[in-house]
Amino acid sequence: MGMLVNIGLLVSPKILLFGLLYTVIAMIAKVLGGGLPSLLCNFNARGAARIGFGMLPRGEVALIIAGIGLSSGILTPDVFGIGVLMTLITTLAAPPLLVLLFQNPASGLRHDDHRQPKAELSFNLPSYRTAELIVTNLLKVFEDEGFFVHVLNHREHIYHIRRADTIIGFQQKKNVIEFDCDEKERPFIIAVMYEVLTELEQSVQELKKPVESQAIGKRLQEQIAAIPQDFNLEKCLSKKVLEPNLKSNTKPEVIVELLQDLLSD
Repeated sequence: MGMLVNIGLLVSPKILLFGLLYTVIAMIAKVLGGGLPSLLCNFNARGAARIGFGMLPRGEVALIIAGIGLSSGILTPDVFGIGVLMTLITTLAAPPLLVLLFQNPASGLRHDDHRQPKAELSFNLPSYRTAELIVTNLLKVFEDEGFFVHVLNHREHIYHIRRADTIIGFQQKKNVIEFDCDEKERPFIIAVMYEVLTELEQSVQELKKPVESQAIGKRLQEQIAAIPQDFNLEKCLSKKVLEPNLKSNTKPEVIVELLQDLLSD
């Protein structure tokens, strides 16, 4: 959208002054439109201001509409440039304003009594691999229970799950799994952990059972014997489906390169 702006028109003192005035009006409208309704939802003035100023960068829809208006001839280039200028300034102004509003650690709610006390649960497991396996099973159990699972940080193994008004966060730190949740969710998390640990214990017991290697080997030999003696692998291959000198290094690149070879044939 910025590529469509006529910079020569935008730097005109008349257009620039109107653009700044329009930006101020837009900022006031965003702050009031986002902040005032929050006063009806248990937010105080501080919380309403945080929400209102947090809405300042929301301008992508305005840009799309302005682009449609410009392409259809409804908006002139100078008016379109003013819209882009407004979006740019409000996007850049929001972060420092929000930093100032959040420097005060006071709550943005009028009443905090309805909040559930926070609980921290920690499970120390024998090894990192065990913890990793349990986390994988935990995510599956939570999804089966109808939770939305979000990976906040792959490297730090930080997860966030949510269902209705239930919000649970947990993190794997080496061989320790830590949960951050409301006190009312503690029994549920403990029950889920017991379920996962029980399933893991059952899997370990199954793996301890002796493997019938002789029976498996016999079935493999039977399958090999079923292959016709005159089977010729060269008849199943063609030079058109072979590419010995791949130039790609990653799996997606290899797939694209192979597809291009097939299409070119």
